[in-house]
Amino acid sequence: MWRWLGKPIIVLDCFSRSLAKAGKHRTVIDNMTTTEWLRSKIGPAPHPAPPERASRSGNPGADFFTGYLRAEMRVLHAYCGDGSSTISLATFVPMGEVIGIDPDTSRLRRARGRSFVADTGEISFERSSLHDLPFGPDDFDAVLVNEAFSVEASPERALEEVKRVLVPGGLLGVRHTVASSRVLTGDAPLIERSLRRRDTVLRDIGGDPDAGLKQPSLLREAGFVNLRVTSSTEQKSDEDLLIELAVDGFVPMEQDAESGIEMDETPVVHSIVTAVETVCWKLT
Repeated sequence: MWRWLGKPIIVLDCFSRSLAKAGKHRTVIDNMTTTEWLRSKIGPAPHPAPPERASRSGNPGADFFTGYLRAEMRVLHAYCGDGSSTISLATFVPMGEVIGIDPDTSRLRRARGRSFVADTGEISFERSSLHDLPFGPDDFDAVLVNEAFSVEASPERALEEVKRVLVPGGLLGVRHTVASSRVLTGDAPLIERSLRRRDTVLRDIGGDPDAGLKQPSLLREAGFVNLRVTSSTEQKSDEDLLIELAVDGFVPMEQDAESGIEMDETPVVHSIVTAVETVCWKLT
């Protein structure tokens, strides 16, 4: 560590070696402070998730996050959906607890059913949005947020609630897909119409289908530190995507005079979409 005008700075190790070979002496990372200061605020410097552990859950909604968990942590999973990611989280905190929240009662019903069958650790589910969490200050060691800003207005307010319930130095993982990046591998007018309908509804209620693009800047502005941003691709079959859209009420049904109400097409394509994933920490 060197000093520049009396202030401590950090040398980026991967650059310092190459700079030394080039006969240069230093590189400065703006707006950063010493490793010791950061550790005093958020505890030991986190390490990247070991690949063999990070991939063990087999769930794209949680894989980027699970390698940072410790066995005794109390974890909140916001917008837990059908509970599949929540159940995978519980395997990483066998001496801790996982609570899943979602504002949709039908999703919570499916989540509770999944957890009953899985019988994995301490898992419970509650109905709540991120804007008014029914928990006290410093109540969780870690929080995972999946797709909340796609459907909720005022992500800034939601992040303030997340900060309130996180312990100092607490871990936050956030993952959002980017709807505009979606590619369909074939011609599927029904899926295309359903996706457009969903995106329109989300924007009408104040959500953002492209929330992943703004995710890192929102987290920085909210005061979270040491951001680690990655991306992944999420692929779903035509059947899985149509089921998801139909459950949420976005698949249009057309009336046929002879066969009653039925869908107008049976697509045979896949959907591929990019997701932005961020792991970060609460400073104080």
